[in-house]
Amino acid sequence: MNESNTYTCLPETNPRLRLLLGQAGKNNLLCVGLNPSRANENHLDPTSRSIQRIAINHGFDGWLLVNLYPLRSPHPRALPLRANLQLWHQNMDFIESLLQPSEQIQNTVMLAWGNYLSGTGRTYLLRAAHKLGKMLQTCNTPVNCIGLTAAGHPIHPSPQVVNTRLGGLSKVNLQYFPLDQYLQNLPHK
Repeated sequence: MNESNTYTCLPETNPRLRLLLGQAGKNNLLCVGLNPSRANENHLDPTSRSIQRIAINHGFDGWLLVNLYPLRSPHPRALPLRANLQLWHQNMDFIESLLQPSEQIQNTVMLAWGNYLSGTGRTYLLRAAHKLGKMLQTCNTPVNCIGLTAAGHPIHPSPQVVNTRLGGLSKVNLQYFPLDQYLQNLPHK
């Protein structure tokens, strides 16, 4: 995998939105986070660098990062209480397009949004997680995580979490994510 300083970012040079960040290959780690932060086509942030390294360490030749909601914010609690529905649907449609089977490209999904999904008052994040779960169930794509939080959510790959809970990037393992059980336990909004 190329560890260059240029990445695919859609849309490019948009300080408010990001649908996709990464370096596509033929065998990609497709990570789904909560919302984008500062990383862009020229610079990765600590979390996107962790995702890139996890992909490399597990033999993927590409990595892609998408999110349940595409509005940039370094702090999830700063997201709006109500979603822009057009943007929400555009984002979910884009993720669904990445999950479509292809003979040329294989994507393995890693869920990674941490505990911010619940208890923030942003019910559109819960709806996005449910919709994503249904898409994953129908496309038969392997679904993984790097571990579960105490509340049962997929661990977010921030350097702090990776270093303190998982022993560093070299010790991170992809593990099966219990999607059906998770969706049953996830509050409906």
